[in-house]
Amino acid sequence: MERAVSRAETFRVAAISLLFTYGFFFEYLPPFRWVHVPYDLEGYHYSLLSYAFDSLRHGRFPLWDASLYCGFSFAGNIQAGLYYPPNWLLFVANTGRERLAYWSLEALVFVHVWLAFVLCYLWLRAKKLEALPCALGAGVFAFSGHALIQIQHLGVICGYAWMPLGLRAIDEAAESGRWQPLWKLALASALCLLAGYPPSWFAFCVLAAAYALGGANRWRVTAWTTLAIAFSQLIAMVQLLPAWQTQAMKIPEVKYGIGVVNLDFFLSFALPNYFDSRIGAPLLPRGTDYLYLGVPAFLGLAAALWYRLLRPVLPLLAVLAVSMIAVSNPFLLISDLAVRYRLFGEICRDRYFVAGIVLAAAGISAAGLDGFLKRAGSSPRGWLTPVVVLLLGAWAAWEVWLWRDDGERLAVGWNSALYPSMLLALHSAGLFLLRSSQGRRRGWLSGALLLAAGVDYKVFGTSKQFDARPGDNDQVRIAERLPGMINAVYQTLLANSEYRIAIDPLTGPFPSELRSLGLSTPQGIDPMMPAQYREKMKALMRPGDTRVLDLDPSNVELLRSLGVRYFLTAESGKFFQALAADSRFRLLEPSRSYFQVFELRDPHPPYRWQAESHSAPASLERIVWQPERRMFRVKSSAAGRLVLVEQFYPGWRAEIDGHPVEIERWDDVFQAVRVAAGEHQITFEYHARTVWIGALVTALSLAALCVGVLRSALPARYTQRSRSA
Repeated sequence: MERAVSRAETFRVAAISLLFTYGFFFEYLPPFRWVHVPYDLEGYHYSLLSYAFDSLRHGRFPLWDASLYCGFSFAGNIQAGLYYPPNWLLFVANTGRERLAYWSLEALVFVHVWLAFVLCYLWLRAKKLEALPCALGAGVFAFSGHALIQIQHLGVICGYAWMPLGLRAIDEAAESGRWQPLWKLALASALCLLAGYPPSWFAFCVLAAAYALGGANRWRVTAWTTLAIAFSQLIAMVQLLPAWQTQAMKIPEVKYGIGVVNLDFFLSFALPNYFDSRIGAPLLPRGTDYLYLGVPAFLGLAAALWYRLLRPVLPLLAVLAVSMIAVSNPFLLISDLAVRYRLFGEICRDRYFVAGIVLAAAGISAAGLDGFLKRAGSSPRGWLTPVVVLLLGAWAAWEVWLWRDDGERLAVGWNSALYPSMLLALHSAGLFLLRSSQGRRRGWLSGALLLAAGVDYKVFGTSKQFDARPGDNDQVRIAERLPGMINAVYQTLLANSEYRIAIDPLTGPFPSELRSLGLSTPQGIDPMMPAQYREKMKALMRPGDTRVLDLDPSNVELLRSLGVRYFLTAESGKFFQALAADSRFRLLEPSRSYFQVFELRDPHPPYRWQAESHSAPASLERIVWQPERRMFRVKSSAAGRLVLVEQFYPGWRAEIDGHPVEIERWDDVFQAVRVAAGEHQITFEYHARTVWIGALVTALSLAALCVGVLRSALPARYTQRSRSA
């Protein structure tokens, strides 16, 4: 494939689009920071990356997560994104800080939105399309509803950004008849997988195969595409091997559902404010997503149909068809497969195939707009161009005025059709003038069209309840590490961090938030919950939820057996009155904050000595207490067992005085070792062998990828030089 875009144009587009992306999300970033990204990015993903950052800052590699469910593998938690290269840049950018800045994580998300735009633009330009249609199509991909509603899901939005790179590689392989360009697909697939959300990666793989099958040299290129995706898993083996082991230990979750069958879902692609999603509005129920594609998509799709651009967009139609089937689940075919096959059910989710609908819309709309602009038009009157430019600018300014004050002035439901209708008319006029304009007139029209489209996406897509919450998250966390808790109480918890904290199910924070605070709990809301732990605690599981464990403070023996010392609640909490009246607990002071902490009197730490003779004197001293390494000194006149209330999990090893010993199960799910009488030093260590084996496979695969890229690049360069000579 010939070079369709110069390096100068690539740099210019990257720089301008980066500035535009900053303006698009300016209220999230310094120096403004009026709002922050809420929900999963705040409560789940930040805790994972903060935990990894703190571990690396203290000189240890995070392999074990001791903060939830009495421990499980952190290296095997694929959603942590521990091996995703951009996350390493995030850690480097925070060097010197005591904690990971939340705004830097938001910046990482927005950089991926920018990257999605740039890679989509380059993919479309490689199809020999004009620059303006490519920019409008890339805007559909990067700034329309699906991308903006996913910015709270770190693994999804990061994997989404790499999809155009994979499709560009397939185009190059189809045109050249060579497999070598597919190294880009292997790299894009590996990065999408390492980003941390396998269902999004699985959707990408299916869409890539459909795209190859719909293009030129379909059977050969499809076979090459399959091999490239398989090779990408070797590149990601450093994550896949420990994740596979963790997957075997966790609870299977089939979440495909029955597919999307409601009309509202498809209306949200066309109506920008069909659902009232401003911050001040009541929370929307699940399934009421913001998916607005934007006016450029409507115009481009209409032009592609009008000019019958079937053959150039056939691969994209294949992507669209597969996506619609996966989203709608006809005759329950896909959901039946998800129930029947565990692995398929774990990685196949209907909602993430919406990415294919948006990707197809971006490509088809760019092709349609390009086809329209390349057709000759009549010369317009000179005064029309400035009028249309002014109208586009005035409309953009009016939408921004409506967007102020949390968008309270914006029409909702069917009435929101007014906005795309008016912009559709103005954009149509601008495009008609553009195809017969030259010089400055063409530049002014192009800028006005891009500005109006960008403002339209901005007004309806940002600062809404699905991607924004008022306030600066970092300022709250600096003042009090746990918002709603007085710092003196938090410091008490931190000073006894080997003990665990029980959380009131109604008023407490998300258990995952304790991960970034250096605290731990036997509860959680994490998909990595070990199945053995759930089986042990099934009587305490919340009905209808396979992750949430509710602990009752009246069951003091259970709390002591789990190493719980503190119970976190609030005055409106379910157990506050019972805790206040129970003499076995005392309230920590000062208690004038929202969160109230009760301390259990006479708690048991999450380790203990069980002598065979109860009358034999014994002493137990804790020497080292790190997530991956626990060391104790025991002195007893009788033999016994040292119990570690940590998940019995593959990878844990134990030594007594430097000699390996076998770890036994204690209480079905925890660990214990038998120790002879006398004074001994006992060490528990977590060694994730799968990480080091996977790292070796990844290193060899990357070396092979580099060799393949060089071998494919050098002959082409020599051939070009010989032709020049």
